[in-house]
Amino acid sequence: MNSSDVSRARSAVLRDAAAEAGRTSRFAPGTPKLVAQVLAEVPIFAGFSGRQRRRIAEHAEIAEIMTGEPIVREGFTGQAAFVLLTGAACVERDGVSVLDLESGALVGELSLLSGQPRSATVRATCDLWVLRIRRDAFRQLVSHEPAMAVHLLETLSRRLWEAEHTPS
Repeated sequence: MNSSDVSRARSAVLRDAAAEAGRTSRFAPGTPKLVAQVLAEVPIFAGFSGRQRRRIAEHAEIAEIMTGEPIVREGFTGQAAFVLLTGAACVERDGVSVLDLESGALVGELSLLSGQPRSATVRATCDLWVLRIRRDAFRQLVSHEPAMAVHLLETLSRRLWEAEHTPS
């Protein structure tokens, strides 16, 4: 899938979300097929099959986050991960900005598995849209799809190895 296809899929997901926003809570469901296309561009989900990404997408929700609002808060227990569909955000540790994130970034992925307190705050630096993947739904799906669990272990262990072996 090329970048214009991803952009069109994100736009369609956002149109659906905007249409639902007035009728539901802050989080609205997305169109699973389109959300699955967006998930295909997120490295941790890229190795999943289209069917597996659609299953995740069926449980995902979309929300608008305003400038300055936290997406996740340091020290709070993680109950979801978020994909930045649009916009940008900054990662803060102990109130200090340590990293900037752009559209397509995944935030809080370790919470999908561990549910541990967040290691950082991620704050919107402009109005943006996110895709929320709830921990309980994700864990239930992974428990029924062992191949997904194996892929996650491989991906996360590779990321850990790279982090430990990359010069600072």
